[in-house]
Amino acid sequence: MNEADYPFNLFGLPHLTVLILTIAIPVVLCLWSRRAPEATRSIAIGIATVLLLNKLAVFTFACVYNVIPWLERLPMHLCDWVTFIAAAALILRKQTLYELTYFWGLAGTLQATITPDLPYGFPHFYFFTFNISHSGILIAAAFLTFGMKFRPQAISILRAFMWIQLYAVVTIVVNLLTDQNYGYLCDKPKSATLLDHLGTWPWYILSLQMMALAFFAFYYLPFWIYDRWKQR
Repeated sequence: MNEADYPFNLFGLPHLTVLILTIAIPVVLCLWSRRAPEATRSIAIGIATVLLLNKLAVFTFACVYNVIPWLERLPMHLCDWVTFIAAAALILRKQTLYELTYFWGLAGTLQATITPDLPYGFPHFYFFTFNISHSGILIAAAFLTFGMKFRPQAISILRAFMWIQLYAVVTIVVNLLTDQNYGYLCDKPKSATLLDHLGTWPWYILSLQMMALAFFAFYYLPFWIYDRWKQR
């Protein structure tokens, strides 16, 4: 089962199904949590378990079938980091972990879910693992917010932005040592993405920084509006 056998079709029926489920699943889980608050902890652990087992499945598959060189298996894409952060946020219930899940998930993973850099279509193994990982992060962010009642503060924007600088520095070092393109910090994805409109390397990285800050502010805006409305 290879890429040529099952090419990915952007906004084809399987992709649209994934997008619909990414919206429907957190709605169902949040409603379940509100009707049965005692189930909230179990739901959170369940989402975290799915995220972690999915990562383990990807690593195991790559090792057994040797389909990906080991230098390309390192969990150094931003979505890899958010996967582990989201799982930790669901289990440990820490505000900083939630903030990174919320802002990094919506600003980065959402884009990767809508326009994925994915050569494998349904029913390839990587079609499932990719979408479980990325949609799972968005589901985690939604459940943490509406099911577990976490919310960002204004200072959360700065914290999320500073932490993403750490990710960028670490990833650039790893890229230099391994000659890889983790985080797309050395080159743009091969598929059509928002990066295509942000200039050439390295200028698109600066554009990404500014966009990340703008996205963080945008995703905080509903909470800011709610706070102003509540004060009135």
